[in-house]
Amino acid sequence: MDYGDIFKRGFQHTWNNKFLYILGFLAALGGSGGSGGGGGNFNIPNNGSTSGGSSEIEEFFRDFGVESANFETMIQGIVGAAIAVVCVLVIFRIVMWFIRLIAEGGMIHAVHDIENGGTSNFKQAFADGRKHMVDFFVVKLIFLIVPVVLMLIVGALIGIPLMMSAGSGNIDESLALVIIPIVCLVCLFIPYNLLVGLLYPIAQRGIIFKGLSGWDSVKYGWEFLKENTSDTLIMALLLTVMGFIVGIVSLIISLPILFATGWSAFSTLIGGDIPSFGQFAILGVGVILMIIIGSIVNAVYIAFRSSSFTLAYLQLDGPKTPESLDNVPTPDPAPPTVVHSDLDDAVDVNTLKSDQQTDE
Repeated sequence: MDYGDIFKRGFQHTWNNKFLYILGFLAALGGSGGSGGGGGNFNIPNNGSTSGGSSEIEEFFRDFGVESANFETMIQGIVGAAIAVVCVLVIFRIVMWFIRLIAEGGMIHAVHDIENGGTSNFKQAFADGRKHMVDFFVVKLIFLIVPVVLMLIVGALIGIPLMMSAGSGNIDESLALVIIPIVCLVCLFIPYNLLVGLLYPIAQRGIIFKGLSGWDSVKYGWEFLKENTSDTLIMALLLTVMGFIVGIVSLIISLPILFATGWSAFSTLIGGDIPSFGQFAILGVGVILMIIIGSIVNAVYIAFRSSSFTLAYLQLDGPKTPESLDNVPTPDPAPPTVVHSDLDDAVDVNTLKSDQQTDE
């Protein structure tokens, strides 16, 4: 397989059909990548007393015109708003997860049509991908069965020793028994996730190009992977390395923005004070810019990755190339057969008659 040619054509298809980048962006929004949110702690100095910390918090909100009498009401409103935002984000993530399935199917369909001399657009690709959303969802559920079963088993292995040790008071001895199942779970998850990363894109293409159902597509992916192990592994490895490089480039571009917009807030925190509203606002703008840049770069890579893998799949699954046909041994030619027609018999009879007359 000429990987260089595949990557070249994969880039050309995405560059000449930039709606694939939009589908890649939708797939990125529903992906498993982190949102970039940090887990830093805001340490509020209290000078050894709780009332000191409370007064500083009240002073912080007083800058926004909140009186002390309304402080508790303000906190309750903030907590309620935070819960509402979390609920909205969860719903948004679920919806985008299904849209991601549609976008992935649309990119596969579009690249196939373009590769075969046809045309495609965002509307057509999105409609094509929507046809296979349910089957993609079934495949996802099938791949989740093993992790769920393993987590239940490990949970039982962890919970039983803890309950037994809680009754006997020997909690320290049971901690060693808890670590062993966790290590085994991690050791099983790593190769399983690698296997799923290879099987899932093949199963997707089996659903689209072979018309298979969810479970049949998984079995087809396994058979395809066994027949094309080396080519599939090399392709996956190259795409992984490219993704790592793209991630580094995105990080190099994004980090200066974060430092430039967040340095003032970070300096204030290091000094033991609470950043002002303006400092938080500038930091928020920087985080939003980081997310936008990361999403754009990731969208371009996802579209390129899907296009390249589809081209590789079509080549491995398609008919043999002329080069490979030259190496196929040709069968020995069959001996020629003599076919006698009625006309030939008639000619032979006349010839015999003329020969008899000549003899007489």
